[in-house]
Amino acid sequence: MIDWREFDKNDRSINSHIDHLVTDGQTIDVGFFAHSPTGYRWFKRTVSVPWGEAMMMNVTHFAPFTFPNVKEDEA
Repeated sequence: MIDWREFDKNDRSINSHIDHLVTDGQTIDVGFFAHSPTGYRWFKRTVSVPWGEAMMMNVTHFAPFTFPNVKEDEA
């Protein structure tokens, strides 16, 4: 089961620059939360742009994840 957390745009406890599963309630993607010139926002993790691009979806929930046998500082 995925431990989805409701996204609160004022929540600064979300680890930035760490991949999370994100959803708008319709689709699921991989993104990371980070500061931009317009404030904190979700960025989509892509292979062609590893630092991310702005998410086009309105993120409503997120879930941190780690791969089995991988320490968080190695991910």
